[in-house]
Amino acid sequence: MRLYCDMGKNDFRPDYRSGLQCELKDKDGRPVKSTPVRFGGRVPVSQWVTLPADATIRPRVTPFGLHRSKAMAISPHLGSLWVIGDDDPNEYSLSGTFAIDSPDNKIPPGDEHAWKGTLELPSVRIMNQHR
Repeated sequence: MRLYCDMGKNDFRPDYRSGLQCELKDKDGRPVKSTPVRFGGRVPVSQWVTLPADATIRPRVTPFGLHRSKAMAISPHLGSLWVIGDDDPNEYSLSGTFAIDSPDNKIPPGDEHAWKGTLELPSVRIMNQHR
């Protein structure tokens, strides 16, 4: 099976849903606003990935070397960044979707099936342990 993992995307319009879309919420379920990202390093590339029938995948999604001093930086792509300071006692939840929609102008190499679809990722608890 072939998957087009759009991790190096640069289109962050709300209507562009390919790749990983995440949302961070506070303990009351309210969305936490992300901050702009200033970054001059590398990001994971968008590419075709071949999986055997019994495989699992764990792609790297975060920009390489993204760091904030005395804080935890969460950046699923360059379109969003959340910073949780070491002194932040709050608990958060991170959830998202991972959508694969092969671009029409790219055809996967080989004869394998090219999967398209959306995976709903369950919420995970996030809290900074450096308190």
